[in-house]
Amino acid sequence: MKKRIISLALAIMLTLAFVPTALAAKTYIEVIPPTFEDAHSFFEGLAGVKLNGKWGYIDKTGKVVIEYKYDWVGWFIDGETVAGIGEGDDGTTYAINKAGEVLYEVEPYDPEEDPDSELHFSEGLRATKDGDWEDNGKYGYVDKDWKTVISPRFDSASEFIDGIATVEIDEKWGCIDKTGKEVVEIKYEYVGYFSEGLTYASLDGKFGFIDKTGNVVIPFTYNDVRGFGGGFAAVGSGEWSDRKWGFINKAGVYVVPPTFDYVGYDSTTEGLIPVRFGDWDTGKWGYIAITLAGAAEWATSELVQALEHDLIFDEMVGKWSQPTNRLLAAEAIVKLVEAITDMSIGEIAEEMEFDMEDTFSDTDNEAVTFLKASGISNGVDGVRYDPNGTFTRA
Repeated sequence: MKKRIISLALAIMLTLAFVPTALAAKTYIEVIPPTFEDAHSFFEGLAGVKLNGKWGYIDKTGKVVIEYKYDWVGWFIDGETVAGIGEGDDGTTYAINKAGEVLYEVEPYDPEEDPDSELHFSEGLRATKDGDWEDNGKYGYVDKDWKTVISPRFDSASEFIDGIATVEIDEKWGCIDKTGKEVVEIKYEYVGYFSEGLTYASLDGKFGFIDKTGNVVIPFTYNDVRGFGGGFAAVGSGEWSDRKWGFINKAGVYVVPPTFDYVGYDSTTEGLIPVRFGDWDTGKWGYIAITLAGAAEWATSELVQALEHDLIFDEMVGKWSQPTNRLLAAEAIVKLVEAITDMSIGEIAEEMEFDMEDTFSDTDNEAVTFLKASGISNGVDGVRYDPNGTFTRA
């Protein structure tokens, strides 16, 4: 008899590159259907969304909690946000709470007339052109007593986040600490905000990620990026006309392949991510969750391949740190064997002349019996399989 399989144990160790591509990837789940004309990220449990030309807010179930009546909206911080009706001098800006109640009207301001309003205090410091150096035209930093802490020498400057601020000199960007010391060399075309220890930067027209010392953590290979949140960052590949967005982890491994036409800014806040399905004219926005949230980085690459090739049962998805039922694990192993060999276990057993009548004493499950007959598993003692037991690292 011709043996098409020399060793099942060896076959299981083969790279998943040989596994036929399945019909559907499971690297993300659609949480709120794509029905909106535009969508913001979630902050404090609410997100601004646009429908029929007006903005309102939804919660994480997709329920409308603040009606669609605004022409633009912000995001919630400490239970408040701003939202506007009308545009320009004819518009009115309101501060509202999470119940949609108007707290007060927000006075408009002109940064040229009121430079004190350019940036807020953050971590005790504010970047401003105001003060003794106003005619200088450069940004410096002051404390809440308006005492100069960092001398004015920057063409542009950001708030401090986690002890780091991004600054610009002569159209080049880098980072300083709260003493004004340059911690990331001012040499980049742009540098974003730090989140989760990393920030994006651009060099020679490409984006990558650096740490707080300026070390390159993820190479400069992307056409566009978003910051990290929840362990993931959105990255865009391809020119603008055909760009697709996916998501990577901090090791630079794709956890969602380039799939979407666009993603929101601050895209990965609070677990739900605004993405657009379809082009600018007909596309709609909805919210997804990344399936691999909570998975260890060392396992991500293999899990992505397993998900994309439909090798993981739905009841396993998202439970990456939980022990796996031994019976479910057996069925998952069989699923992998069938994918690698492109044969059913019945066909394999017949060809290899396995004894499928020789079952364990505590279960006659076909997948478990196959593991015993093929020599892949002898259970816990050669007699019992312990189907209700668990694998902690299945």
